Amino acid sequence: SPRTAALRAFEELPRELWADAVRPVLAKASAARAGDLVNLLGRDATGAALLREAADGGAKIAALVEKAAQRREAIDVDVAEEPLVLPPFEVLPDVPAGQAVIDELRTRLAGEIARGEASDQAWARNNAARARKIADADLVEFVAVANGEGKRSKLLREFNTWWLSDAVPSLTLVHLLRLRRIENSRHLSGVIGMRVDATTDLRTIEDAVRRAGVHTDQIGANGLDDEAIADYGVGWYRADLDPEVTWPWFAEHPAILPEWLRGEAPKVTAALGVLAHFPRIPADVVPLVAQVALSESRTNRPLAQAALTSHPAALALATQGLTDGKGEIRAAAAGWIARQGSPDGIAP
Repeated sequence: SPRTAALRAFEELPRELWADAVRPVLAKASAARAGDLVNLLGRDATGAALLREAADGGAKIAALVEKAAQRREAIDVDVAEEPLVLPPFEVLPDVPAGQAVIDELRTRLAGEIARGEASDQAWARNNAARARKIADADLVEFVAVANGEGKRSKLLREFNTWWLSDAVPSLTLVHLLRLRRIENSRHLSGVIGMRVDATTDLRTIEDAVRRAGVHTDQIGANGLDDEAIADYGVGWYRADLDPEVTWPWFAEHPAILPEWLRGEAPKVTAALGVLAHFPRIPADVVPLVAQVALSESRTNRPLAQAALTSHPAALALATQGLTDGKGEIRAAAAGWIARQGSPDGIAP
């Protein structure tokens, strides 16, 4: 949304420019409209100082500022940051395309010709006509492209990657990415779904992408950069990839989850789903997750609380929620404390 985009743009400004940008806003803004800005500023020492200045000057956001300060204080605890131990991942075998590919293609092309001859449908006759154009030399040329040894293929001009994926099951993801890159460097993400399942590690996909020669300088914003791979892993292209096997990729790309946690609700949900499988929550996302854990989001609030379960600040954050002005958040905080198995945060 424009509001989210504006907040993101502000957050990227040098800290020395923050004061001039927000002082007039904080002085006049109502609590109902300033929540997101206060949350953003409250995560940063520079921002927290500006909030305190505004509250001391009589701004209408004093209650929000106090909540942000309490949240910041609650998560300011010492946590042993041991390196995450990532499980190994499977590397797809680098098997050259060969005679099996040619045999599968001959079988499918013969089937297209036979179907066209027996059909009165225009699409079937057109497929048959295209199949008749393909000679043995074209099959050899196609195999060379699949192996990264060629850049032109008559077969690829006649039949698209989706048809070829179905026709030639022996083609691997690496082969298909090479073929799609030659056919059309856009929409490479769709190729992934042809050869992966719910238990595929995103590191396996990324490794295949790199080995296929799909590099950032070629694909830019139109292909498989880190963001596209990440989106694929949480369901924008395939809804059933399991976060249990995708989390190590996000651990290796630590900029992605904070970005999502600052975004729209569906991105926040996706980020929290991945974080649920981390052995421990990374320190740089704790302020963002803590904010969601005491938010009004009925979807994301319990996910954020679950992600913070083993964090030493969890009880202090939950206790803070008991004093919230909204009954729903107080009830959610009480439930969070109960799930932690401690009565310490509940006053007699």
